[in-house]
Amino acid sequence: MSKIRPLMSLLNQKFQQWGVFHQNLSIDEAMVKFFGRHSSKQYIKGKPVRFGYKNWALCSSTGYCYSFDTYCGAKNSRNQNSDLPLGSKVVLDLLTTVAVPSDHVVFFYHYFSSHALLRTLKDQGQRATGTVRDNRTRKCPFSDTKIFKKKERGYWEHMYDEDSSLLFVRWQDNNTVTMVSNYDTLEPMKRVKRWSSIAKQ
Repeated sequence: MSKIRPLMSLLNQKFQQWGVFHQNLSIDEAMVKFFGRHSSKQYIKGKPVRFGYKNWALCSSTGYCYSFDTYCGAKNSRNQNSDLPLGSKVVLDLLTTVAVPSDHVVFFYHYFSSHALLRTLKDQGQRATGTVRDNRTRKCPFSDTKIFKKKERGYWEHMYDEDSSLLFVRWQDNNTVTMVSNYDTLEPMKRVKRWSSIAKQ
């Protein structure tokens, strides 16, 4: 990837030439289809594009890309803090392009999020929300997921960590979902219509 790194840097520079002008931002992965041989080629099961190069991307709510980087292995991350998992390093790397963190809200899914990351972002003044895996909540005392699966759809619980000012919410949807936020609240709450595979409506 070293040969195209100057091109990637130039593209990122062009993407950011007008600054980060959207409030709501998202960090996710994007696959570039490739079936040839290369040490950086990835395989992700269940994705529309299963083989190719995996890019990390910081995008706006409208899909505009502000920054991206191609995954070349965990050891090649720009963030050399060995205590952080790869997903957290990716988030912190991409958010270095945001000049005023308090002006934006960033969203990501459970691959990236963790209790430690949300607390770090809060200390930096960056508002963030994301789904989170059970083993990254620092043993937040929710009911067990086996119990949740027996509950009716829409059942929920919430916990607030006063030490880190993080809000955790878990609810039963098609599957059990857990989210964490370092700025948001439970209110306002409202009912929404969701498709039921059982009732077919």
